[in-house]
Amino acid sequence: MERYVQLFSSLNTLKQEGKPAPHKAILLLSMIDLIASGEIKTNRIDMSSALIRRFKWNWKIFVNDERGNNNQLIKIPFKHMSSEDFWNVSPDEKYAFIESPLFFLLKKEENRITLRNLLVDTYLKQHQPVQDHKVDFAQLNAAADTTLRPYQIDNKAQIYEFWHKGRSVMLQMPTGTGKTRLFVSIVKDLHNWSKQNNTSVKVLLLAHRKELILQIAQNVNIKYNLSHGLIAAQSPEQREHDIQIGSVPTLTRRLEGWSEEDFDVIIIDEAHHVKADSYKRILQEYPNAKILGVTATPYRLNGAGFKQEFEQLIVSEPVSEFIKKGYLCQYDYFSIMPDSNTQKAIESISKFALDGDYLDSALAEVIDTEGVRTNIVHTYLNYAKGKKGLVYTINRAHNEHVCRLFNAKGIAAKAIDSQTDPRERQAIVEAFKNGEFQVLCNVNIFSEGFDCPDVEFIQLARPTKSLSMFLQQIGRGLRVADNKPKAIFLDNVGLYNRFGLPSATRNWQKHFDGIEISESELKGIAAPGDSPTVQFFDEFTEGNDPVSLIHSSDTESESETNSLQLNEPEADNYATDNQETDNDTTITLTIEEIDEIERDIAAFQRYGQPIPNNLLERKRILEQQLQQERQIAELPHKLKQLATPLFNNLSTPLSITITYDPIEGVIVKRKDLKTSIN
Repeated sequence: MERYVQLFSSLNTLKQEGKPAPHKAILLLSMIDLIASGEIKTNRIDMSSALIRRFKWNWKIFVNDERGNNNQLIKIPFKHMSSEDFWNVSPDEKYAFIESPLFFLLKKEENRITLRNLLVDTYLKQHQPVQDHKVDFAQLNAAADTTLRPYQIDNKAQIYEFWHKGRSVMLQMPTGTGKTRLFVSIVKDLHNWSKQNNTSVKVLLLAHRKELILQIAQNVNIKYNLSHGLIAAQSPEQREHDIQIGSVPTLTRRLEGWSEEDFDVIIIDEAHHVKADSYKRILQEYPNAKILGVTATPYRLNGAGFKQEFEQLIVSEPVSEFIKKGYLCQYDYFSIMPDSNTQKAIESISKFALDGDYLDSALAEVIDTEGVRTNIVHTYLNYAKGKKGLVYTINRAHNEHVCRLFNAKGIAAKAIDSQTDPRERQAIVEAFKNGEFQVLCNVNIFSEGFDCPDVEFIQLARPTKSLSMFLQQIGRGLRVADNKPKAIFLDNVGLYNRFGLPSATRNWQKHFDGIEISESELKGIAAPGDSPTVQFFDEFTEGNDPVSLIHSSDTESESETNSLQLNEPEADNYATDNQETDNDTTITLTIEEIDEIERDIAAFQRYGQPIPNNLLERKRILEQQLQQERQIAELPHKLKQLATPLFNNLSTPLSITITYDPIEGVIVKRKDLKTSIN
């Protein structure tokens, strides 16, 4: 890597008005972008339409003069790059090869960030035009919306202050404290400012799930009476509105048709997903927009931070403060003990997905057993009987098994997952909200954007290594509601033993910065004498795992909650250091996009219209992509299976390295011997 840092720092460039010519740097930036998106798959760099588009786009960002409109401009650096040691252009100048080591280095996000920042700082910053934003954020009154709570007004004021001097900011607020209400209030402020100044301020609100989009639309339309358009499957576009609410999968598919729009502000809900390529493509299309990302958990399981996407993090008060002030409810937390049979079985799992979390198939072997399922239902009967709540399970089969057991014990329960028919899914959710049954079992459907304040208990039946998943699920139960004195958390898989209490103070800045977290920080840091008191409740042994009361927040001391500093788990046995987005999230987004396309196809069929070929082709590509993503998720286990016989057959100490490359397959290096195993 040091060699390429040196080569990129000393490109052979001419001077233009005392500044280094930007051509080569922009070509290299464009190449790096296409490697990141997967459009360049080998060390051969073709003069493709994708490369030309990316070159013109980067030119617009960093130089922004009329030369960028010329499709022939890229040919100048493409040819003259041959003066650099790592670039070998073809005789017809239609393609070039970069050195293979450089290509493999650029497949890692950390290396792309390093070289990208180097190119911008060395060659391009001097060319960037000064951008005056349309909105004068100093004129916006954060307190104008009197329906907001004091902390929402304070956070909004910090956002306006930052936007006055910067571009992109992330806001952390705990689940249930009104993130949606806050950012829709920002939209209202922008709308009012535009009317006062007789101008148009275009706002794009982004979310990746239908439930989130509907929630945003209700706030925009009903609570703030603002007209808006929808960019979503089966919804007619209304481009005349300055406010657009966009589904990330849908807008990604239609992005070319929206490229001429010039959004002034982009707000991203559940912004911890922003590292996915679909989000990157959208944000790159609007380089002059102010950006706000909101999330309860600025965290990635693979340890990647968010400094590439956001310049600053604004952190709200911790959960314990919101509980103390009555904005979130008190809670009791029951958990299995660290030395329980279930906890030991979970810790013994050795199969992990590329994002570092457990493979669903491995979890099912440990958790989807008669004993553990029985313990799940008995825990409910002992500590939450008659209450209404959510159970989080592993996969569809486990979900059905748990749901059937609840019903067999006389507890009204229903199951829902990503494959549930949308109409049936909506009907089940409405029936649950109306109190028609008590227990809703789901496969991570309601971790984000589910608003049902009178949920009385949350039951955790899916182990995870992700702090984000844990807090998002727990957060569904912390909302305040009438006749709900406290929430009950039933932890049958020992997530407390990994992450501590829901009300612990987290070091979100460290997560945002992407600073590595040690295992010693995983349990949290508490002052002497401030650790929670454990009280044992009635035990039962049918599932072999007694559940005890770990914590009751209404007896919590102020020093106890404020001194805890719990952090996210490291991705133990993490299978790759080049993962830009959690694999489970990627698979979920792909499935949801396929579902949207299928609904579009059904609409065409319903009205007797021909189905567009590009829609069918996109569905075919996504189905292939989904198959590949599921195969990749199983890859770490396959690598381990491959390594075991090699090590078992060694008669002398040898150095063996096993790596995976998408082009060459599985590479086994043993001394100087190199064998490709596909």
